Amino acid sequence: MNTTVAPTVPARALGTVPLWAGARVRAAFITLLSVAGAVGLFEHILRQYLLGSWNDGLRSIAPLLFALAVHALWRELTRGQTLADGRAALAGAVVIGFAVLSSALPSLPVATPVWVYFNGVALFWCGWQGWRRLATPLLLVLALNPVPTFVPQVLDFRLQLIAIHAAAGFAALLHIHHRLYTVSMAFDHGVGMFIAPACDGLRGAVTMTYFSLILAYALKLRLRQAPVLLFSAVGLAYLANFGRLFGLVLFDWLSTKIIPLGAYEPWADAIWGGFLFLIAAALTLVLARRLRRAAAGPAATAGEAA
Repeated sequence: MNTTVAPTVPARALGTVPLWAGARVRAAFITLLSVAGAVGLFEHILRQYLLGSWNDGLRSIAPLLFALAVHALWRELTRGQTLADGRAALAGAVVIGFAVLSSALPSLPVATPVWVYFNGVALFWCGWQGWRRLATPLLLVLALNPVPTFVPQVLDFRLQLIAIHAAAGFAALLHIHHRLYTVSMAFDHGVGMFIAPACDGLRGAVTMTYFSLILAYALKLRLRQAPVLLFSAVGLAYLANFGRLFGLVLFDWLSTKIIPLGAYEPWADAIWGGFLFLIAAALTLVLARRLRRAAAGPAATAGEAA
């Protein structure tokens, strides 16, 4: 008779006390310290930053990404793991305290103390092994500041030049009279839409970057597959943006031929751009699923076919 012995987890790795049963004093202390740290960060950072980010085009996705990160961390923390051992819990307490104190430093990026705080909470609850398991959700916490300040300063103007000259070239191909400024373009006949500097595709690229990272985490892609998905998603985002610009120029040309179309120009950008972005997101999802099947190997593929 064959017997199978279940592998045991070393006590020093994750502790020996169940998460929601027993050791109530210790669990209560960990909970109180975690909540106190969150309240401190909320007062210093989260309230002003999260509420103010809605008006920033590049940072408007920060509240959504931050909520997804917190949800992923909560799922991992409540998956039936055990409390951390004494050393990991002590390290987590020190990290939480450091995060709250560092949040008062004005020169520190806003996402840094929040990220440090969640690292402390992960150590506090799950120990060193659990902290390593939470690497991706912890990385996603940095999306509280989805685009560091230096990125728009370095890339924005160059991307605006590329986008506006591409749109102007397509307009000239269709013999549309237009006025080309440094990083914007207007149409002379007064019916067409104004192509602004914000149409450089950076917002779409940032959104697709985080979408690909979330897919890589959710589908458990291998480390070497994540960059493939990431760069493909960014490339699709910029292709969608060029398609959006060319589509708007084409719509403007059609509005000079079919006058009633001019009344729908305020909706053209949102509908056409949203449609292209959904296509880019769908193609990214298809690629992610193909990468997952490739990582699973031929056995898993045969099993799915059966």
